[in-house]
Amino acid sequence: MFKYKYLLYFIIIFALYFKTIRFVWADVNEVGKIENIIGEGIVFDGKNYASIQRNMLIRITDVIIRRPLSF
Repeated sequence: MFKYKYLLYFIIIFALYFKTIRFVWADVNEVGKIENIIGEGIVFDGKNYASIQRNMLIRITDVIIRRPLSF
């Protein structure tokens, strides 16, 4: 985790600079591949939205949150 600390800082600063950061609920398998995107996006540009979009594109400013097993 400490190896990617500065990369995480860069992504956070990059996201705050462009004011677009989303929290994406997704199913992530063991390999780390995103299988199913559930949606739940939050954008900090004055618009808050919660939408279910199955074919959502993952941007570099997206924070992938694993879906809990008891969903």
